[in-house]
Amino acid sequence: MVPESGGIEIELAGGRRIHVVPGFDAEDLRLVVAVLEDVTGC
Repeated sequence: MVPESGGIEIELAGGRRIHVVPGFDAEDLRLVVAVLEDVTGC
């Protein structure tokens, strides 16, 4: 999904969403997703 403000929106299991703005740091995103997967048991 591409929000109107630009960037992308990622929906994880359980309905959690991450909005990623242009210019994000891919390593930071990877770490956030890893933590959320660990917490939610995805």
